[in-house]
Amino acid sequence: MNKLLVLFCLFLMIGCGDSGFKPLSNVTPTSSASSANNPYPTAAPTAAPTAAPTAPPATPTPTPMATASFTVVNSGATAYLVNGVANMPLTLQRGKTYVFNVTANGHPFYIMSVQGSDTTNAYTNGVTGNGVMSGALTFIVPANAPNTLFYNCGFHNAMTSTITIVN
Repeated sequence: MNKLLVLFCLFLMIGCGDSGFKPLSNVTPTSSASSANNPYPTAAPTAAPTAAPTAPPATPTPTPMATASFTVVNSGATAYLVNGVANMPLTLQRGKTYVFNVTANGHPFYIMSVQGSDTTNAYTNGVTGNGVMSGALTFIVPANAPNTLFYNCGFHNAMTSTITIVN
């Protein structure tokens, strides 16, 4: 076996005369690693190392989609117009989100546990923006909300109605 190896090495070093074979020292590699004529493909150049990947930016906590939105304006000091209806009774569902878009300067809009203008009875569980006069009040109705709540003006007892909570 050693004799064959020696002969093969010799063959590679001196070539094969007129048989068309050239010694390896005269072989020029092609630039394409996939070339059918290239028995010695070259490795593709590697890209320079890059910085370690960074963590993706934090995803903000999504704001819950409103189940329903209400437009609330005042009618003097005697009523809230909810979607155009004076002191409209509402039925809301537990687990749903409601947005009250209030434009009632001088008439703070509250969700309350007791009907009347005493703001110490403001219902705060799931409510953001109680007392708003211009802006949004968001109410995510909790599973443990009482069956009856109220919306009220913080100043005027006549501006009120019932909110019935259902499953």
